[in-house]
Amino acid sequence: FFHEIKLDEAALSAISNMNLSSMNETDILHFMDDFLAPVVPKTLSTYESIQQKAPLFGVDIIQLPNNYACYVMTLSHCVGDGVTYYNVMDEIHREMNQLNSHKDLVWSHPDIANHEVFPDRFSPRDASISYGFPFFLGLLKNFVNMKNQQKS
Repeated sequence: FFHEIKLDEAALSAISNMNLSSMNETDILHFMDDFLAPVVPKTLSTYESIQQKAPLFGVDIIQLPNNYACYVMTLSHCVGDGVTYYNVMDEIHREMNQLNSHKDLVWSHPDIANHEVFPDRFSPRDASISYGFPFFLGLLKNFVNMKNQQKS
């Protein structure tokens, strides 16, 4: 599921003159928009992925100069949810940076039965916002959009 994306020589030349480690958040976003977004493949909807027999999970890795890399993960919602996405991203980050693995899974966690497991960094307010009426509205919006996509 790992796929390497190569940047063209012009992009590599421009990037090699940048000091990536000193960039602030705004600079990083501009860098990603200018150099990385154009080379990342378009993400398909779950419906399109199934129709085209495309992978439902994948990681694109873009090698950058000076031992930097960028990884872009795609995860269909039929394979995992937002919590799964961020947990996998965290594990990839830990592996690539040679950090200790995250804590072991606890299958007896009481929230697992309710499918309401959120990252430890979520406050109670974040959890209630992520799962509740806004979540329901998002499902409703996506249901309507999926119906329209299937017709076209």
